[in-house]
Amino acid sequence: MARKEAESIVAKAQVEINRQREKDIQELRSQFADIAILAAEKVIKENIDKEKNRKLIDEVLKNKMDFK
Repeated sequence: MARKEAESIVAKAQVEINRQREKDIQELRSQFADIAILAAEKVIKENIDKEKNRKLIDEVLKNKMDFK
């Protein structure tokens, strides 16, 4: 009985760890995209469409970077 309860607690903890990890990865991607956009704006010294570039950067990060 105690063993099953312990296994359940461990399983729930693992699910929470994975959920938090994914949340943290998304936050890092978002921050990285913001930094990249700011850097690009400074380099080219002109206004760019932040939303379009953010989507492009998010797509590149999603397809090219594996955080798992």
